[in-house]
Amino acid sequence: MSRQATLSAPTNRRDRVARVRRRALARELADYSSDADRNDLQLMVDASITSAAWEVGEILGRQAQARLYRAR
Repeated sequence: MSRQATLSAPTNRRDRVARVRRRALARELADYSSDADRNDLQLMVDASITSAAWEVGEILGRQAQARLYRAR
């Protein structure tokens, strides 16, 4: 095995774990299906300054765009 392949393997594993974690979070956030629930959640995220809140806000934004697209 080359040195390059050895060095890139942990990154791939970390990337895979991060993707699995983001997908699970997106599924959990999708459970907030009513507009009122999603608005409440968005307000809480906007009030927080953590990186986790930023990630949640990003996922909520993508889900909101997808909902608008499906509504057309």
